[in-house]
Amino acid sequence: MPFLPDVRNARLLHRHRGVCPTSPRHLALVGDASHLRDIAKARQARDAAVERLAAAVAAAREAGDSWTMIGIALGTSKQNAFRKYGGT
Repeated sequence: MPFLPDVRNARLLHRHRGVCPTSPRHLALVGDASHLRDIAKARQARDAAVERLAAAVAAAREAGDSWTMIGIALGTSKQNAFRKYGGT
């Protein structure tokens, strides 16, 4: 869930930093939150890419591709590929 300057996040900010959600200091800390939304979107895109990569590795294994070839496609060794995706 993206970090947005909503009531829940304002309460967290108040609890962790002692900043009142309605104070000018809180508004200065949160700002327009566009950069924070960009971070959240990038994190979501990364998480989706990680899932796609794991699915692609699993499909390659089901198709009979070796860990050596998968490692080459990932730009790593077969041992690292197996270590990371061997349970898939």
